[in-house]
Amino acid sequence: MDKDTDDDQLNDYDEVNNCIYGENDDECTDPNIYDSDGDGLNDGSEVNLLLSDPRDTDTDDDNLGDATEVTNCIYGEDNEGCTSLLSADSDADGINDWDEIFNCAYGEADDECTDPVDSDTDNDGLTDGEEINTYNSDPLLVDTDGDGLNDGVEVYDYSTDPTKTDTD
Repeated sequence: MDKDTDDDQLNDYDEVNNCIYGENDDECTDPNIYDSDGDGLNDGSEVNLLLSDPRDTDTDDDNLGDATEVTNCIYGEDNEGCTSLLSADSDADGINDWDEIFNCAYGEADDECTDPVDSDTDNDGLTDGEEINTYNSDPLLVDTDGDGLNDGVEVYDYSTDPTKTDTD
């Protein structure tokens, strides 16, 4: 007798008795379906390797599907970094991954995005979240106001406004 009917690397017994998945942690995986949530990742990989929810297509609820997060690895300095399917904010900068990828409102043409796996896209000493949510500076420009001081230095060393060239 086949103990894994759908060949998803989960034992059929466990699939019908281990009902700890889904939004309410009360759903079982289906022993007859290789990918119970239809997200493109088999149940066994989600449970044993990725630690994601095999009954939820978007485990971290960041509007990026689980399969997208593990296959669309084009971020970071080497352009090979993936967003986390377990955290809605992969780089912990205070901005949701989806917003960093699709809410592209920066740069000269207001069409450039921050990096969802780099908390400080422009490396100026302020996280992208600080620049966007606190200081209203540009997270893609090291020196938002063009005064020769990078934004992080202005905030942390001189307590000046990184968006104004003359704050004294």
